[in-house]
Amino acid sequence: MKCTPIGVVSTESPGHDAYYLLEVEDTTIANMAAVEAEFRKAVYRHCETPGQEFCHTVSLARKPFSTSQFIGIAHVRWDV
Repeated sequence: MKCTPIGVVSTESPGHDAYYLLEVEDTTIANMAAVEAEFRKAVYRHCETPGQEFCHTVSLARKPFSTSQFIGIAHVRWDV
């Protein structure tokens, strides 16, 4: 799966939402659950100490009129 950054939007909580265009080469695995799991693996971050950023949550939407493209959102937050 190819993850192309689209942009970043600041949030009210400490952190940001990073948007990606996800392109799946193998359309036989292009179901939402499989793509979400693969995307989560690509952007997952865990923090060990306060002040570091982490990403445990992602959101996904299928790009309209496409069977192999998705819009992914990585919800990145700061540990306070």
